[in-house]
Amino acid sequence: MKAFLVLAAIYVGAFLIAIQGASQTQAEGVANKPGIQHVDPAKDADIRSLMELVGARRMAQDVAAKGAQQLRENLVATLPASQQGQQFVNAFVADYHKKFNADEVSNQLAGIYDKHFSDEEIKGLLQFYSSPLGRKFAAESPKIQAEVEAANQKVSTR
Repeated sequence: MKAFLVLAAIYVGAFLIAIQGASQTQAEGVANKPGIQHVDPAKDADIRSLMELVGARRMAQDVAAKGAQQLRENLVATLPASQQGQQFVNAFVADYHKKFNADEVSNQLAGIYDKHFSDEEIKGLLQFYSSPLGRKFAAESPKIQAEVEAANQKVSTR
């Protein structure tokens, strides 16, 4: 059991470091790489507007919450049901939540959008997601994703 706790702690630590602990904002990351230009401030503003329209920050927070819930379930399944075990799980998950920084994740997402979409494509996406159909698509996408995940889980547990 101690081995599992050590592995779980290492896994969670590595995960936190990967998503934010050792992360740099896009601007810092670009500044440290020779020969790479900074993101155009106008494009960055468009990317952030697009992220707001599609709910990217909310989705990142949802993923972190699901990760914390899965972590809680895994720890509870391996620890004795004692009060001390529950206190450990609660403290561990609370620390996980405390270390999640939505601003850092948003900066990373902006860099990802910048890498995959040109300025013109970002403007086109902004136009689409500003339309009634785009707003509906953005609102329904998380619901559709949840249904897809539930269907996949149902099939995979057979």
